[in-house]
Amino acid sequence: MTEGVGCLGRTLRRKLTLPVFFLATVCLAVCYMFAAMYVVGLQSLNKVQRCENTQNKITPTPAMCLNEISVRNPCKVSLLRRNVTGDSTKQGALYGNLKPHDKMVVPNIAHFIWFTCHKFRFENLISILSVHRSMRPERILFHTDCEPDNKWWFQAKQLIPVLEVINRTAPTTVFNHTLNPKWPEHSADIARLQILIEMGSVYFDTDVIVLAPLEPLRHYDYVAAKPSQDVVSNGIIFAEKNSRFLRYFYNSYKNYIKSCWGCSSVRMQNKLAKSHWDLLHIEPTSLIGPPWNQWQKILLEKYDWQDERFSIHVFLRKYRRRNLDYDFTAENIRYLNTTFGEMCRYIYYGSPALIH
Repeated sequence: MTEGVGCLGRTLRRKLTLPVFFLATVCLAVCYMFAAMYVVGLQSLNKVQRCENTQNKITPTPAMCLNEISVRNPCKVSLLRRNVTGDSTKQGALYGNLKPHDKMVVPNIAHFIWFTCHKFRFENLISILSVHRSMRPERILFHTDCEPDNKWWFQAKQLIPVLEVINRTAPTTVFNHTLNPKWPEHSADIARLQILIEMGSVYFDTDVIVLAPLEPLRHYDYVAAKPSQDVVSNGIIFAEKNSRFLRYFYNSYKNYIKSCWGCSSVRMQNKLAKSHWDLLHIEPTSLIGPPWNQWQKILLEKYDWQDERFSIHVFLRKYRRRNLDYDFTAENIRYLNTTFGEMCRYIYYGSPALIH
């Protein structure tokens, strides 16, 4: 009896060996498949997280993002909002006597002007991107008679969903005066005033980098920066639609001086400010940073840009006269140890820290 039972057991084990082996193989294969899917999913999640850099991550992690971005897949970051007041609550001899409104009167729209066909550079991308990420406007209107066509412009349109191209012909006359063709900037000077009279909102030169929200300044009818005693800058202008100072400024072009680069723009605005001090608000330093003749502090040196600065005007024209062929890129700004390098990294990668 015992021998019969043992024989039966051995026979059953032999018959069951093949099915059990097959089942075990299938189970092992399924386990390997799920493990591989988990690893791939984890790698994808890490890649997304590495590209979502924010200001409080002052680490070299943006370098990981650099390895993964391209013109068609740029790095998308979200900046923490820096609370800046600048001189927005001040009045008097340096700031103008215009009182702020209880509500914001300047529309949350940004304007850039791009006349004539010329190279759209990485720094121009940084300027527009900084407005998008710091000001967070409802629309960014890019007024041009020659739309750019290169990788940085393509990336601008990829990264900035509110960017709109507005076809606009450059003015050639103003109040029956023919504008000096030697200085295409004169056409842009006229166009920005015409746009603001028509729409209001905020105008920026394409080498201005916005570093903080601008809401405190949108409570005034008109805001500009005064970097020195003899000029009021027109590189950044906040204006309510058809504001009184804006009309005075535009009408001053009835006396347009063709032979002088800044006489009808920044110098005239300074003259008007002295006689209409109650119609505008001045930000002496928080909108523009160092004046144009100290451009080295931004492009060659280190300057404290994180202390009560809404924006900084980089004045790249001065730099370009000496380094015409040098191109800033998303890669070489990683290790550019200057104020400009820090600001570019902050806007583009979400952190001002050097990336090695």
